[in-house]
Order: sequence, then C-alpha cells, then structure tokens
Amino acid sequence: MVEYPYVGCAHTMTTATERLLAFAFANADVLLEVDGQGVVQSGLGATRTLLHRADDRLAGLAMAELIASAD
Repeated sequence: MVEYPYVGCAHTMTTATERLLAFAFANADVLLEVDGQGVVQSGLGATRTLLHRADDRLAGLAMAELIASAD
C-alpha cells in the first residue's frame, strides 16, 4: 500500500480516488460525473459557488444547462 500524507496532518491517502478528489478540490473546483449522452450523474465540490446549484440538484441535468453559451 502506498501512502500519501497530507502536509501537516497525520491522515494518509491510500487510494487513487482519494488522491483525485483531494486534487480536484484543492482550488475549490467542481467535479462532475457525466454519462455518454452528456447528462450529469453526480457532482461534488464548489457547486453552489460555481454553478449556483446544490450538488444534490445536479443529477439529470444536461451539461449544456451548466455551461454558458459564450464558453
């Protein structure tokens, strides 16, 4: 088992998923799980700040609803 200690903390990260989540949220980002049709299955992170929606209200939305047309 490979352990990746947090700086200044006794907790260790032991899975690729935990490392990915820590990296994704290091800058208050949003992580979305999207299916092959572009429909959000789940979302985590700064969803209220960046998407103006709670993370539990994202499932079922099309990605097109979350991205500004100018982007």
